[in-house]
Amino acid sequence: MKNDPKLLIGGVILILLILGGVLWYMMSNPAPEPSELPTVPAGPSIGQSERISENGQYHEVSAEYPATTPLRASAGAEADAAAVAAFRSFEERIIETFKDQSGLATLTEEEIEMFGLGNERKYAIGIDYEMYQSKATVSYVFMIYEDTLGAHPNGYYRTFTFDLETGAGLQLSELFAPDVDYLTVLSQKSREALYEQLGENAVSDMLEPGTTPDEDNYQNFYLEGDALVIIFAPYQVGPWAIGTQEVRIPTSELSGMLKAEYQ
Repeated sequence: MKNDPKLLIGGVILILLILGGVLWYMMSNPAPEPSELPTVPAGPSIGQSERISENGQYHEVSAEYPATTPLRASAGAEADAAAVAAFRSFEERIIETFKDQSGLATLTEEEIEMFGLGNERKYAIGIDYEMYQSKATVSYVFMIYEDTLGAHPNGYYRTFTFDLETGAGLQLSELFAPDVDYLTVLSQKSREALYEQLGENAVSDMLEPGTTPDEDNYQNFYLEGDALVIIFAPYQVGPWAIGTQEVRIPTSELSGMLKAEYQ
């Protein structure tokens, strides 16, 4: 069968129209200049998080920790990496302890049935965090929530504070000058603040023991702006119903006790 000249001409015209359309699009949408191209970040930025997640048959894990910290800019990449590694190690230990104490590896059929485990009812742990800064420090407050199938979940804290210049982790005692009785001062100020905050909800039988001048009572702290903040977890200074309490002490009230760089 001979080729129809009309069909051949129509095909050529169609190809020319398509080529013309492609050329028009390329002319009206030029390739971006190098400066317009999106840049690929060299690494994680402040605010980004790493995650540890598990969704087992009878348990769930949802934990976050910082992917990087301000220490990268102020104290160097090594200090930043050490801080991030400490966060991850801490969370991994907490999660493993939670799983061990929940007896997940040895659950019996009777226990699974008794607790109604499976589907929406599971042992669960969640870890979140907040970052705070002062002129000389950066602090991270990790909030841990554990649901062990009791009357209500349990909540507690772990804080990390670092010197921005050196990258060193700081214990509470290292904020203060040597040979000062800072714990007695913190005890007095915390009690006064908590009695005022709680009012008629204050339970002295719990508040007093939770604020004695012992290092353990003040292990959860952070520095923000010009204040030292002490965190009192549920049950430390009162019943579950009052929740977490924080006492904010201006560093000006600790003048002469704090080291000069942390005032």
